This record gives sequence, C-alpha cells and structure tokens, in this order.
Amino acid sequence: KAKSPIVAWNILLKAKEDPQQIRRVMEEMRAAGNTPNAASWNILLKACAAPAEIRAVMLEMRAAGVPPSSGTWNTLMHASTQGDMRGVMAEMRASGVAPDATTWNTLLSASPAAASPEQVRGVMAEMTAEGVLPDTVSWNILMSCWKQGAQM
Repeated sequence: KAKSPIVAWNILLKAKEDPQQIRRVMEEMRAAGNTPNAASWNILLKACAAPAEIRAVMLEMRAAGVPPSSGTWNTLMHASTQGDMRGVMAEMRASGVAPDATTWNTLLSASPAAASPEQVRGVMAEMTAEGVLPDTVSWNILMSCWKQGAQM
C-alpha cells in the first residue's frame, strides 16, 4: 500500500477544528504508515485553547521526535497572557529557537491599549537588537498606538 503524502494528510487535519478530531486523523495517518511532521503537530496545537493543553501537546511532539518550531512557540505565545509571554520567549530561546517577527509582533499586539508609542518602540528596539527587523505588522501596531494616543 502506497503512503499518502504528508501534505494531503495535513490538509485533512486543517479541515478539522476539534483537537480530538485532529488526534483521530493523526492516528489514521500513523496507521497508514505516515509520521506526523512539525506542520501536523502545529495544526493540532492551534486547535488547543489553553496554554496548559498546548504545553502537553508540545511534550507529545518532543516525545515523537519532532522539535518545536518557531510556529509551535508562536502558538503558545498567542494563547499566553501578556505577563507570560516574556517567559515563553525565554523558553523558546533556551530550546534553541530564535524569536521571529511573528513572535515579536505577538508581544507587541498584546500590549495594553494604553501602551505609549515609546513602549512599543522600546520593544521594536529589542527586536532589532536581536536581528529581527520590524515588519509591516510591527509598524501597523505602532501606528495604531499613536492613533489611540491621539484620540485620548
């Protein structure tokens, strides 16, 4: 029996919304002789809501021999509270994965609505110091902050 391409399995995984449905498809995938890759695991992670649930899946992922990618860590960042995000970034670095523009933009967008443009620019300076250039999303967050300040 020929193996189905992982891409086709991942498309099927994306069609599911419930983590249990995704897990069932991943079991079918394994039964068909295919090993879930990082993209497969990240699809499952994005269906999880709570940081504890995401962390549990990350442990399963590692146990299966698939190291978390920046996308994996960014999913955890999105589910975390603002206060936890710096800790997630530290864990990310400790695991050998460098924060990317999406990671930094998640941190920027989690800033309170009352954040000053100076605070946002400070985070953007940290971002640049780590070798990640602000992108269009970063600049839009800063402009939104300026706009909110002008309306106060």
